[in-house]
Amino acid sequence: LSQTLRVHRSTLHHHLWMNGLSKHYSDITDPELDDVIHHYKCSHPNAGLRFVIAFLKSHGIHVQRKHIWLSMQRINPLGE
Repeated sequence: LSQTLRVHRSTLHHHLWMNGLSKHYSDITDPELDDVIHHYKCSHPNAGLRFVIAFLKSHGIHVQRKHIWLSMQRINPLGE
């Protein structure tokens, strides 16, 4: 988008933030995230990170990929 508008990426982020359009993450605790992912993984045991991210986004839960990965590790540390 910044290339299309021919402005620096930082400038774009600043203006988005000033107008309340910056990217916000969901206010969800680690135990709550673990619970949501655990329930999804019970019905979709072979789902990987990408499917879990898509599931969360489809339910309006926006969290950083790192937090999702860490949650999946807490739920199933052996990756089974």
